[in-house]
Amino acid sequence: MAKVTFSKLKLNKETAITKVMIGEVEIEVKEYISITEKIFILDTIIKEACEFNFVNKAKADALLHVYMILCYTNLTITKKEREDLLGTYDLLEKNGVIDTVVSAIPKDEYDSFIEYCEAIMDDYDKYKNSLVGIAEKVMEQLPERLEGINKLMKDFKPGDLKVLQDAMSEFGGNPAAVTEAILGQK
Repeated sequence: MAKVTFSKLKLNKETAITKVMIGEVEIEVKEYISITEKIFILDTIIKEACEFNFVNKAKADALLHVYMILCYTNLTITKKEREDLLGTYDLLEKNGVIDTVVSAIPKDEYDSFIEYCEAIMDDYDKYKNSLVGIAEKVMEQLPERLEGINKLMKDFKPGDLKVLQDAMSEFGGNPAAVTEAILGQK
């Protein structure tokens, strides 16, 4: 089989643009954004919509659509509008801007982006609440907890033993191990 170089395909690097009217303003809507931009949006959504070890789906949906407006269109928002993205989403949604922009994005492009987002949120929730995810969270908190224990040990009094035992128990350890380690007793 003869090899063909990639450049011989002469692929089009330009992105098609659709123009839509929002009120009396013409907005340009890209029909495709790069996978790099999509990954950036998805990573940002996970960071901003995570609450109590789960992705807040309503917040994630709102943020996804605001970021889609920013990446697929030539519409810009101010720093103040960026500080309240959920409020900005509400304005865009109730004025039909999101629906207008989404209708200009090819259906397969939009649907696949939504599927990526849903899959990533589900994977994130499953991981963060798996045994590995919980262990990771405990390990993140461990240095802070150990620092507190070290402070207690400087001025250790036998009454402080209960605090250490409770801390050990919280991390799934054996509280009696604290007594053995500190006092050499069983």
